[in-house]
Amino acid sequence: MRPLPLALALLIAPLASALAETCSTSTLVSPTYAFARWCGEPPAEGTLRLGRRDGRQLDYASVPLSIFREVVRAPHVDRYVRTEIQPRFAAPAAPRGQAAPPG
Repeated sequence: MRPLPLALALLIAPLASALAETCSTSTLVSPTYAFARWCGEPPAEGTLRLGRRDGRQLDYASVPLSIFREVVRAPHVDRYVRTEIQPRFAAPAAPRGQAAPPG
C-alpha cells in the first residue's frame, strides 16, 4: 500500500478543482446568434464565444463574466455585439474553415 500518494492526492484535489475553468452557455433569442458561451476562471476574464446561426463561431478574448451576462439579457443581441463587444474586445484570427469575424 502507498498511503502517502493517496493522502497527497486528497490534499491536492480541492486545489485543482478550485482552479478549474468554468464554462457557462446560454441560448440566445436572435436572428443572427444562436448561443453565447463564456469560459474562464472567475473573477478573472475569460473567452466569450458567440455561435452564429450560419454555423460560424466568434471568439472574443479577455471578456469579463459580466459582459456574458449582459449578452444573455440584451433585448437586441446583434446591436449589443456590434456596439459593445466588437469595439472593446479583440477577436483572434479565425481558425481554418471559419470566416473571419465581421467587422
